[in-house]
Amino acid sequence: MNKKEIVLQNTNIRQSIQKNIDTIKDLIEESDDIKKIIEHLQKQEFNRNVASDLEKVLQNINSSIKDLLNQTNFLFDSYKKLISFTFKN
Repeated sequence: MNKKEIVLQNTNIRQSIQKNIDTIKDLIEESDDIKKIIEHLQKQEFNRNVASDLEKVLQNINSSIKDLLNQTNFLFDSYKKLISFTFKN
């Protein structure tokens, strides 16, 4: 790998990590908002079905958060390997 490729790899990995972090933050905020709505709807007898549907959406969001966290950990490990490789040479 030449210096230009290393710099490009570094930039791509850092951008991916930052994008994942931003997306995770957004999803957590959405998740918190949905939790509040669910709590409000569960108090109303006629809206319990809607609350149940929203709980499924919330589970999907939480699953996405978990996947993004795993992907970000992988990217961070790749980044550390790239840095290690760079400074070995």
